[in-house]
Amino acid sequence: MPNFYKHKWIDNTKNENLLSQLSETIDVNPIVLQIILNRGFSTKEQIEDFLYPSIKQVSKAFCPAQIDKATDRVAVAISGKEKICVFGDYDADGVTGTVILVDALRQLGADVSYYVPLRYSEGYGMNVNAVRLLHEQGIQLIVTVDCGISNYDEIVLAKELGIDVVVTDHHTPPEKLPPAIALVNPKLEHKDDNNFLAGVGVAYKFLDKLFLKMKDSSLMLSKKHVELVAIGTITDVVPLLGENRVFVKEGLKKLNGQKSLGLQYLLEKMGFKDKLDSFTIGFGIGPRLNAAGRLDSAKVAIDLLKTKSVKEAKALSEELHQLNEKRKIEGNTIHSQSVAMVEKDATLLNSKVLVLSSDKWEAGVIGIVSSQLAKKYERPVALISVKGEVARGSIRSFANVDIFIALEGCKELLLNYGGHKEAAGFEIAKEKIADFKEKYISILDSQLSEQDLKSEILIDKELTVGQINIETIEDLKVLEPYGEANREPIFITKGLTPVDYECVGKDKAHLRVLFEKVDYISMDDYQTQELSAIGFNMKEYKQILDNDTRFDVVYNLAINDYYGKQEPQLRILDIRPSKE
Repeated sequence: MPNFYKHKWIDNTKNENLLSQLSETIDVNPIVLQIILNRGFSTKEQIEDFLYPSIKQVSKAFCPAQIDKATDRVAVAISGKEKICVFGDYDADGVTGTVILVDALRQLGADVSYYVPLRYSEGYGMNVNAVRLLHEQGIQLIVTVDCGISNYDEIVLAKELGIDVVVTDHHTPPEKLPPAIALVNPKLEHKDDNNFLAGVGVAYKFLDKLFLKMKDSSLMLSKKHVELVAIGTITDVVPLLGENRVFVKEGLKKLNGQKSLGLQYLLEKMGFKDKLDSFTIGFGIGPRLNAAGRLDSAKVAIDLLKTKSVKEAKALSEELHQLNEKRKIEGNTIHSQSVAMVEKDATLLNSKVLVLSSDKWEAGVIGIVSSQLAKKYERPVALISVKGEVARGSIRSFANVDIFIALEGCKELLLNYGGHKEAAGFEIAKEKIADFKEKYISILDSQLSEQDLKSEILIDKELTVGQINIETIEDLKVLEPYGEANREPIFITKGLTPVDYECVGKDKAHLRVLFEKVDYISMDDYQTQELSAIGFNMKEYKQILDNDTRFDVVYNLAINDYYGKQEPQLRILDIRPSKE
């Protein structure tokens, strides 16, 4: 029988004492207000900024120690007609940042080109061969986006060759900083929202300062390119709070009003006609932009976002679509091969972490599959692509296990590594893989208990049946866009009775339930209400419903539109027999 109690239910309600006080001054549904309090906001100003994000809220203070040097050097290069190269990254954050930098610098009159390395032959960030090539092309200034802060040797070489470098980046700075003309990275000096900007957000704020210097006008207030900032921010999974929330909210407004030719035809190719939201970008547009850099060259994605030609937009959107289909096929192959490895090996099945390797896997896809396997097996997963003498690995966490500390414990075996507690990557010599597997598994196995591998469900509020209605769901929309650090609200309702339930959909994978709740007004007076619910990929939970009569249900709220009739629907996350 499946483990039905694999989640830890945690009451995430915070600052309840402030709810009645703030309700008197903030005109918003108390359920919505409680959720905002749960997100860590506690003053009227903070809450109103969250509810009504605006470009005007974006902080004017930005990298004070470096920004003037950076804008001064770029302004001199533009005025002197120096050859500038934007050095980008191949993921969606780097791609959108590259497009914005190139276009904005050209708007200022710059002689600018761009360079994005190939994932497999060059790897992430600047590399010495690329620096030498740019020198041969007569480049005098490199401006990085979403990379550069860790490229000490490459920037030393650029300096020796007479090329100045301005770094714009958001990654954690190393102890030894590169000798660039300026390092525009909020993690070097900020302790506020700037710390969480994506690479494209850093580039956007840098350009705003440059426009103010050279044109006495604000790029941000014009909202030009804010839709690309939104795409890069969502796909890089940075917290959607503060300035990131502003950029995404404004970007979505623009995307739902006007789109570039490339995005129009990409959405058409996806068959998407509805209103764009953060989910559509994170799971639709983002993966397609990423597919270019994962399997081929990011140039395809960059050219799509830049093009003004209908013919080119159609061709490039088709190419990206095909690359994404190829990525999905490759991902499915890696997934099935990984599952086969695990299912036939009792040792792997009993381990608290999975480390698998193959010479058949593409490095650009293993990160996605690692995430899928971590959810499937409910434990951290590391996949290693062995191509040639240097292998590349990707690790994904589960249940907030810190996989990066364990990776650091193996650093003497690695050629290179980076990441954070939930996701990491590394390079390793082929002959060291066996030693790495043994040591990495040993570290995590010794540290983790079965309890540590239970994922948490943070419950925002208990709702009565009477609070579950269309009006509440509509009121909750003010919390959007949802994403990292501002997840979709999770509710609990207790004591529900299933009066009808069945498995539905393809392969009968989903559980449809009609719940009933009886609310007693007095001993002789009661009210019965029904609630529609759906549990995606939860067919096994039918066994729970077969064996009890009343349940506590944890869920997201949604509107079910059935033949034009709208009703509230519970999107089930977990079910337990009720103790009430």
